[in-house]
Amino acid sequence: MKKVLSVQASVQSGMVKFLEKVRSGEIDLGETLVFDDPNLTNGFTQVPNPVLRDARLLCADKVLYALLLMFAWKQERCFPGKQTLADLMPCDIRTVSRCLAHLKSCSLISTERRGLGKVNIYHICRLTSAYPQMVDRGAGG
Repeated sequence: MKKVLSVQASVQSGMVKFLEKVRSGEIDLGETLVFDDPNLTNGFTQVPNPVLRDARLLCADKVLYALLLMFAWKQERCFPGKQTLADLMPCDIRTVSRCLAHLKSCSLISTERRGLGKVNIYHICRLTSAYPQMVDRGAGG
């Protein structure tokens, strides 16, 4: 339980920093969102609303899913190591392992083992795998 609380505290800290930027005018949340920071041209990650609204998922699960999307966006698949993911969340490797297992049990990701000493490949599953009530609009699906 302490690990979950520490991850939640990290997420809350990130949210506080975001709100500070909004209050200072660095981020405008009016009718449009304007990126004045050239660093944002390196990309950003969108998380599907069903994932954000999924009550089965903890904050750490959602952050990890977003990180996997970030890595996968350019190559349609990703294989960051657990330590890399832990450093980015920030949390320990056991928390990453628990979150990965939970995302897998919710049918949001699947993993492909590459062998001893190699990082796994993480596949982002179709949302209809996790949310069967959705209509699959994907090609060939």
